[in-house]
Amino acid sequence: MLPCLYCESAAGDLPQAIVFADEAVVAFLDWRQHAPGHVLIIPRRHLSASEVFAGTVGVALMRTAMRIAEVMRSVVDPDGVQVGAILLPGRGHHAAARSSGLPRPLGDDAAVTETSEDGHFHLHVLPRQYRGQLARIYPFGDEVASEEGLQILAARLRAALDAAGAKQHPNPQAAGGLDA
Repeated sequence: MLPCLYCESAAGDLPQAIVFADEAVVAFLDWRQHAPGHVLIIPRRHLSASEVFAGTVGVALMRTAMRIAEVMRSVVDPDGVQVGAILLPGRGHHAAARSSGLPRPLGDDAAVTETSEDGHFHLHVLPRQYRGQLARIYPFGDEVASEEGLQILAARLRAALDAAGAKQHPNPQAAGGLDA
């Protein structure tokens, strides 16, 4: 079984531009920014979509997605914000090769969580800049954003969440897991 990059990210084992973290979820900027502000939200525990939405973690994921979408307006001024997920990943996932010196980019086609039918569920929060059209998750391929740029944008999103009153933990490892 391949290592789960989302579990590594939730545990703080991979450098990420963290936007929000609590006991149930971690939200961070995707290394491949389809548009500035592309955020991934993952449960802290390795759960499939059916496990996420059978318990309380689904509520935490959607609540976090809504909070981030709301503050995204003031940070990146998108035409709109959409949330996307793959509920049942296909078979035959395989890991993509690293294309840069940065940590492995994360995304549906960039990293494999396991070879089983259900991987580590995650949501994409996508700012739309395309005159109201639905955004494609990775329209520009595997281009990786700079770590410095991601950290600056993550800090702006965290500040906007703080101003909006969202509870966050600056140290994601400080928050424990939550059962599905």
